[in-house]
Amino acid sequence: MLPTQDDGVLSELASKEAEENMKASHGRITATLKDMDKELPFITGMNSEGIVHWGFKWGQAIVDAIGENCACINKCSHCCYQAVFISKAEATEIAKFTGREMADVGVPLIESIGLIEESREKYTTKPCPFLKDGSCSIYEVRPIACRVNINLSKQSSLCDTVNHPKASVPYAAIDGFHDNILMALGLMHPAEDIRGWFPE
Repeated sequence: MLPTQDDGVLSELASKEAEENMKASHGRITATLKDMDKELPFITGMNSEGIVHWGFKWGQAIVDAIGENCACINKCSHCCYQAVFISKAEATEIAKFTGREMADVGVPLIESIGLIEESREKYTTKPCPFLKDGSCSIYEVRPIACRVNINLSKQSSLCDTVNHPKASVPYAAIDGFHDNILMALGLMHPAEDIRGWFPE
């Protein structure tokens, strides 16, 4: 493990890069979010599959708007060792794509707040079951949380929770996007970490 002071140096560099990246992509991001907001009222009338596909579409649009200067474009897999709490609707799309069976787990979103932190403690540093040879094997249907967990700098090593556990990562502040999708699915919709839905 690298010394903690290296984490601080890397974090400072990443912060400067993130600021430059946001300035460069501000116009694209603003335009994308305006377009997305026009469609947002319609997701409440969609079924769970439709809501998830809407999230897939706009999650990718946000990544495209941020541009190629972020670490996440470089096929990095560090975030595949973090907890990923996903909805049953997302797990269903993964099951259809892979042919794998889902476990009968999940708690209503309204009851999941404490479980998210528990999931972080349990699964951080453990690989996603769909990480194969350093790449995401379900990239086309990867969870919405994975799509919008964007490191705005070029310092992908900051996301390495094993070697940089105390590093400060300049993630894009778009948590509200994921929250809107979960709210559209409904507070009683089941959720669980991806490893719970698909145990090894």
